[in-house]
Amino acid sequence: MLVFGVADFNSEWVEFHTTNPSNNTYYDYFTIVNLKKIEVSPEQAQQKDRMESKEIEDGWEYVLDDNGNVVKDSEGNDIKIPKKRTIYCTLIETHQFKAAKLEGEIELVQNALRKVIKQVPIGAESVFEHISARAVGDVNALSDEDKELLKNTSVPFPHDLDLIIDGAETLKKSIRDGIGDLRRLIN
Repeated sequence: MLVFGVADFNSEWVEFHTTNPSNNTYYDYFTIVNLKKIEVSPEQAQQKDRMESKEIEDGWEYVLDDNGNVVKDSEGNDIKIPKKRTIYCTLIETHQFKAAKLEGEIELVQNALRKVIKQVPIGAESVFEHISARAVGDVNALSDEDKELLKNTSVPFPHDLDLIIDGAETLKKSIRDGIGDLRRLIN
């Protein structure tokens, strides 16, 4: 987690290291990264059903007068009107969710006094979210967006360790920002 460019924090009189260059080097300050909490949520899969309907044209029929005869237009052609019917489809969406949360703090310690000068909170989260769907009924009743959703199938949940590693990558930025905040205290 500490592999990132600390050289950006260096100045003429201040130099940062993430490893001890030699055992004989004396440091005026050092930082401690305390990772206090790693939580991984349980795997959650929730289903949500919704019924969609759409009225479509399904052929045509003649317009009849009161006597049951076909009505004609001014040119003598039979008048036809589109026949409509309603189609239905149930869309079953599955929402998958799992998250890892990492929390801690960075302490700036004055080496000579072994005194904590300041603590800065750090944290990161890695989230897995996936939505898939299946349809029961006539898919033509669905919107284009819903039809796209049908292309997604359920996927396996990531392992806890994979989410933690992803969170650790995000935590690097939080550590870097925390060091930047503490850097202002060092003259």
